[in-house]
Amino acid sequence: MTTSDLPTGTAPRHREIDEDEEPPREPNYLLRRAIVIGSIVALIAAVAIGIGTLLERDGSNVDSGAAQADWNTVVLVDGRSGQVILTDASGAESARFASGVRSTTDALAVGSTLLVAAADGVAVVDLETESSQIFDFAPATAGVVMPAGSAATMLVGSSAGERAILVHGPSGDLIDTEASTPIAGANYDVANAVASPAGRDVLVTDSGNFQSVLFSFDRDEPSYVPGRALAVDDRLVVTTQNVGTESSLNVFDHDGEAVTAARTASLRAGMIAGDHVILVTLDGDVLDLAMSSGTTSSIGNITVGPIRSGAVSPTGDRLIVVGEGGTAIIDGGGKVLAEAPGTAPIDTGINEFATRTATCVVLVDQVEALTLVSLVDGSIVAEADGPADAPVVGTTGLDDAATPVLASVDGCTAARPASDGVTLIGADAVNTIAGATDLRSLSPDAAAIVVAADARLRLQTVTTAESSDASDPTDLGPDSRLVLFTDR
Repeated sequence: MTTSDLPTGTAPRHREIDEDEEPPREPNYLLRRAIVIGSIVALIAAVAIGIGTLLERDGSNVDSGAAQADWNTVVLVDGRSGQVILTDASGAESARFASGVRSTTDALAVGSTLLVAAADGVAVVDLETESSQIFDFAPATAGVVMPAGSAATMLVGSSAGERAILVHGPSGDLIDTEASTPIAGANYDVANAVASPAGRDVLVTDSGNFQSVLFSFDRDEPSYVPGRALAVDDRLVVTTQNVGTESSLNVFDHDGEAVTAARTASLRAGMIAGDHVILVTLDGDVLDLAMSSGTTSSIGNITVGPIRSGAVSPTGDRLIVVGEGGTAIIDGGGKVLAEAPGTAPIDTGINEFATRTATCVVLVDQVEALTLVSLVDGSIVAEADGPADAPVVGTTGLDDAATPVLASVDGCTAARPASDGVTLIGADAVNTIAGATDLRSLSPDAAAIVVAADARLRLQTVTTAESSDASDPTDLGPDSRLVLFTDR
């Protein structure tokens, strides 16, 4: 290196050079760059892994709202004291503690989170820490529900509708509308709320203010948009306002900024499918709204109208439409996969208020015959005749069917009481487990049932899907307890 090679302002330095000394080596800049780039890549990977771990821990990486079929815990909630008892499949008790509310009326469990409703309050219970958050409701609470489109989130509202508690089960995240966003004159219709599949974004109609409110567990403040809640995903919300025989349809982003709008015949159901919205009118016309242009086109028709309602499946890509003439299944492209005249989805168990099974839908007809239909391709998975003494009801009174039916979380197995026990209907067989007929609960994977007999709850594990045999029943205590299954 010569003096001219030195940076400006650097004093020259000299030293003697041995003739046998090797000349100085040029720095390996290529190797240095490789080391630096490798370090950056490793750092990015480590950050990604850390973020992935965080998302997995808080439950926000759920890309489907389908309920988990796996379970390892039976959750019992005493109807009088509100006490929570946890057991395993063998009935071995692992914990017993107070929920913090009494005179319980309803409960749901998702993961390690339990939501308990009582006559005048709500408890959000962490089953791992056995701790509770208590919310006083006046004058009373309504039941615990799940929003259509997801089985990951639970809601409970006051009977007057002015307050609601929203809980994301996998993460335990909670929103109390009274604490975070009190709105004068609010009337939240939690029973008809809709959610993105992951359950992180919930759209609730506030009929008291003629608007819909988007609550998000990932945002500090809700968004307010005009109209009735119709559909939501992790980017957009869709609302509608019916005026006479027409509807004004509006699409917004999560900040409440308008994306597009259209006018159609009166709407009853909708599903966001990428950059399109699939819509169903009162008369059963299937429409496609292209959000890029705001134009609608007719792409089909279903014959089970007049249409009453529709619900997006927890996988986010199927629309189950219910009309006075039956049920139809529509895919994300607007194709009608199946129509089942004279039927309606069951509205008990996980399917209360909306269909929340992920792979099949359980339909019941006027004489309580059951049909299990695949949500994948619309094919019939299983069928079973109704009980011999089933009442005949009109096509508009399917909800009045007398025999309760419960479904597994995938919907491909159904259970209902029979004259000599409980009948399980699935793709492989129709089997009856002899014994008590008072069916109280079905495990998520349909591997166990809970029945009541002699004022006691009995857990019976079905040994195989092909057999009607069951193990000896396990006593779960007084039949005044609510019974839930969860994986915690």
